[in-house]
Amino acid sequence: MAFLFSRRGPKDYPIAECATLTTAKPDTPASGASVPPQDGVPAYDYVIIGAGTAGSVLANRLSQDGSKQVLVLERGTYMSDTLAKIPLLSAARSLQDFYTTTIKSEPQPGFEGRTSAVQIGRMVGGSSAINATIYSRGAHCEYDAWDCEGWRGEDLDKYFVKSEKLHTESDQTPPLPSRGTSGPWQTRITKPCFGFNEPFLTACNDTGITRTHDPHAYEGNIGPMATASYSIQTAQTPDGARHHAGFAYLPEDVLRDRSNLKAGKLVVEGVWVVQKGKVYFARAKHVIVSSGAIFSPCILQRSGLGPAPLLKSLSIPVLADLPGVGSNLTDHFLVPLHFSGPSQDSAYHMLRGVWALPTLIRNALTYWRTGRGLFSTAFTVESMSFFSTQDVEILPVQSGASSPDRIRVRCKDAREHVPDIEISVSGIWADQNMPQYYGLGKRGVICFLVWLVKPRSEGTVEIKSTKEADFPRVDPRYMQVEADTHALRTAVRVGLSIAAHMRNALGYDIGPACVPGWAPMEGGWDAECGPTLQRSKEDANLSAEFDFVDPVKIPDATVDSFIHSHAIPAQHMASTCRMGPAATGAVLDPATLEVYGNKSLSVCDGSIFPRVLSVHPSAAIVAVAEKHADDLIRST
Repeated sequence: MAFLFSRRGPKDYPIAECATLTTAKPDTPASGASVPPQDGVPAYDYVIIGAGTAGSVLANRLSQDGSKQVLVLERGTYMSDTLAKIPLLSAARSLQDFYTTTIKSEPQPGFEGRTSAVQIGRMVGGSSAINATIYSRGAHCEYDAWDCEGWRGEDLDKYFVKSEKLHTESDQTPPLPSRGTSGPWQTRITKPCFGFNEPFLTACNDTGITRTHDPHAYEGNIGPMATASYSIQTAQTPDGARHHAGFAYLPEDVLRDRSNLKAGKLVVEGVWVVQKGKVYFARAKHVIVSSGAIFSPCILQRSGLGPAPLLKSLSIPVLADLPGVGSNLTDHFLVPLHFSGPSQDSAYHMLRGVWALPTLIRNALTYWRTGRGLFSTAFTVESMSFFSTQDVEILPVQSGASSPDRIRVRCKDAREHVPDIEISVSGIWADQNMPQYYGLGKRGVICFLVWLVKPRSEGTVEIKSTKEADFPRVDPRYMQVEADTHALRTAVRVGLSIAAHMRNALGYDIGPACVPGWAPMEGGWDAECGPTLQRSKEDANLSAEFDFVDPVKIPDATVDSFIHSHAIPAQHMASTCRMGPAATGAVLDPATLEVYGNKSLSVCDGSIFPRVLSVHPSAAIVAVAEKHADDLIRST
């Protein structure tokens, strides 16, 4: 295995800048720059373009056979410093250009004309090195709906098990056969440190979203749960260190000891690589593009594989007219609902005010001693729930006055009804204006992140020039299908109902801060939202100032306006190089993941998903890469 990098990283591993494929002889790269043939062109069995979540898996598995020569090409560096292992601090690197490539999207009408930041991890391990560390598989029925032979949920089970090493504690249920215990990727089920988690999960369960300890556990081939609420499982070691795909599959000893594994940048007789302004060519028997849902289609388009009109407009020779390359871009997106709550249940005061430094020190010591606490959380998310808006039911008002708990989730089959909504809860704000919201005072911030995880809107990724360094045009087209807004409107009301139940029925001191219908500067609900709800029992510790109204009575227009003005992307892009039958416009043959009409050129990352999954995608991407590596090994 070999690595070729474009600049030196902290661990002195070199890094590549860009790659272009070629099906021609190695005399000129597809971009047109004239490069004379080179003597002794290196030859590899596999060239992998990208050492991200999927690429790290492929590099490890394909280089286990010492007779196979593997080259991995990566734009970023290898980060193994202390900060890279602390979930909270490594997640903050998503805001830094050295670790993340950020592309500004086209203006989004669904976001009131705002552009959105498209963030891509720029290091070994890719986005799994800076994400929320959440491990979630998805129900069998989601994979079955892909309708691709060999890719059913039951087919992928063994790869989830193969990749995973789940750690459980003495007071937790031992793993079932459906869980992996000896794989390279370490995970654990968290013990929440914030006080809002227990009332949140109880309220979800009372609403009808069944609470479970482990949604991924199952017997036989029934499959994981789809609709459920639970404390999250994270990609972490037992001591609370982040364990991303790079750490799991490309640890330093693998990079050091496998002489057949190298890292670099290439084009499908081979790959052209740019390093420090020089162009190199490497010959390959098989090239795997593994650069993610944004950059994988760009590499194909720039190499002459993509929509013919786009390629011709840039004077790129059309090697294969594939309209699906760069189409069908799908991303989760979310609406944050901000609430005020007990200061001890929030990270708000760790970042602002006189108590910031003492709070930081106390949490740092807790993490150092136990591997738990605030620093063990990425974005402070510790619990979540999934449900389908098709299962949401509005009960009639009881006896005239506004009645709490009118919203119910009537899930018919928790393993078969695919959710379109996730609600996760965090102890920090997801809006730069949050500290200005009315009524916080000494109170903390609690945020419900309401995700649309089955969007119907689809966008595009298109290169703008033949220059590899130029970012593509990314247009996610969020909320261009009315059904997306309708689903989020229902989900926001469910979120408000859960918060109201936490306050009214469970006595938890949560109140509105920035939610639809709440006038933050005036400190009250809009008159059109109706009277506040009656509590199940009066509590002198709960101020009437922060009581909730009936979410059903908040006007649709008010909820919709809030959604469009506050929605933000989730960075779960997928489906830009879909696998499926060629007749459907798919790009890849499901049997091999090879690009139609281009033997020995495959794609393996989240871009291959025929449809975006309703869960956080890292675990599925790892399983897909495990399967592709297994298929390649068995085919040789």
